[in-house]
Amino acid sequence: FARRSGRLPAQREGDELDYRGLLHRDGSVLSTVAPELLADPQQLYKDLGAKTVVGLPFKDISTSDTIFLRRPPAADDVPGRQTLKRL
Repeated sequence: FARRSGRLPAQREGDELDYRGLLHRDGSVLSTVAPELLADPQQLYKDLGAKTVVGLPFKDISTSDTIFLRRPPAADDVPGRQTLKRL
């Protein structure tokens, strides 16, 4: 079997963000998560590909590598912050 190879994005002049450290050479899965999705942890874990053991997420090969939040959950959103900590 021939191993697939790809090229990671290169930093170019004028780029606002540097994505070179985000992506793995063998493939990366990034998922965008809205703070509202943190309200239903079991569904979020399922959507990210995590298996659950006694209600807690268990990451494996099929789990999303990185989650991206445009804004963090509010400081008083205890369940939302707990959901993030468990990931």
